[in-house]
Amino acid sequence: MVEARVAIPAPLSGGLLVLLALAGGDARSLRQTQTSARLAYSDTNYQCMADPEFEDKCVPKWQESCRREYNRSEHMRRKLCEGELSRNYVKIRTLVPPSDILDQWKWEFERRQFDDGFFRSQVPKFTDTGFKLVRLPEHLHEGMLARYNARRNTSRPEAGQPVFGFHCNTGHDNDDWVVDMPHDELFRQVREWIRLQLSEWTGQNVNEQTSIYGAREYHRGSICGMHTDNTETHAFSAIYQLDQQGMDEPWPLHYVTHAGEEGRALMQAGHVMLYESASGLHGRKDPLMGDEFTNIFFHFRSPDWLPAIQRILGEDNYWEQRRRFEAHHRHLTSLEDAPPKERLWRASDQCIPERSRRDPLLSEGGFMSTPPDPTRL
Repeated sequence: MVEARVAIPAPLSGGLLVLLALAGGDARSLRQTQTSARLAYSDTNYQCMADPEFEDKCVPKWQESCRREYNRSEHMRRKLCEGELSRNYVKIRTLVPPSDILDQWKWEFERRQFDDGFFRSQVPKFTDTGFKLVRLPEHLHEGMLARYNARRNTSRPEAGQPVFGFHCNTGHDNDDWVVDMPHDELFRQVREWIRLQLSEWTGQNVNEQTSIYGAREYHRGSICGMHTDNTETHAFSAIYQLDQQGMDEPWPLHYVTHAGEEGRALMQAGHVMLYESASGLHGRKDPLMGDEFTNIFFHFRSPDWLPAIQRILGEDNYWEQRRRFEAHHRHLTSLEDAPPKERLWRASDQCIPERSRRDPLLSEGGFMSTPPDPTRL
């Protein structure tokens, strides 16, 4: 018996949601409907097939919405609404209904809540609050801003913004771009200044750089779910606010201190937020109401950090706590456990209604809450 997927009508006025498989006449019927469709987008256990005519119709509609968002800046309109139309953000906005994203997120949500709550409670902490706002020396900031302005026209869409991404890596809400900054002597001075600030603040030998990312450009509607960072590599970190353009209102960084108190910081260009990123919950609960907000991220650790984390990740700690949680609550799943789905768009289908950038999907998914300590549940 030959298997084929079963098409189930979607809760839209267009598009078929294709699930698991039967055989025979159903298979032949479905293949006939797909003869003109092509693979337009794919992610973990999910893909979109679309007639080319559907994309030709719906991408211009999205462009109209984009032009309204950036009606005050010709540069932003050209960059974000007219160019790089094959980037993930455009594909996701025109091919993946929000209901599909919310359904897939459910497979991952509780596991991520468990991890954030567990590591936030278990990893070492070295300061009273976990967050400290400072300012880069003016001559360093002016030099970095000049470097960025000289290269900002080389900006390109950020790779790896998946449709089911979390935290700051959500392809539906975030249209993020990247500018490669030269790691020259000026950049080295900025990095060293930040490293020394982290060492003095934490009292630790912050001597190993594990990651530097950016300059990352956030755009209208960008958001970042509350989270902690990579446990093994992101012990002591800094967010350098490099530049912001066309701001209608400030874009606060939200955080939760080690004592559980919520706070927010309104960062201006030249500000640097030092933070214990593996233990300090942080994010941006409000969508960006501005044209562009550009940050560079620095991550470090000390010689003692990784051995301590490996003990926490050991069989008798993390996995024991997780097994105990699952025994008393529910099995924790991931996107890989979700059943495969395929969305089929025909030329006659209506386009997905454009969701306002002031209404981020990540908030509806529940990713702005503070996860509890699962060892206390």
